Amino acid sequence: MVNVFQSLLLVIAGATQKELARQVKYLKVENQILRSKLPKRITVMLKERNHLDKFALSAFGHISREI
Repeated sequence: MVNVFQSLLLVIAGATQKELARQVKYLKVENQILRSKLPKRITVMLKERNHLDKFALSAFGHISREI
């Protein structure tokens, strides 16, 4: 019975991973399109940078400086 439950969880997790991968792919394409409509250089205020850093820390466990 435990193996059936574990197998079911693996199937659900796999489906979730595939759905997340599709969402990430969509967001990448959307980002690319939106970035093409922006000027070459965009300035980010310190308050905005701190806001992004807060979410990067909670999402990735570290602060990404590539933003």
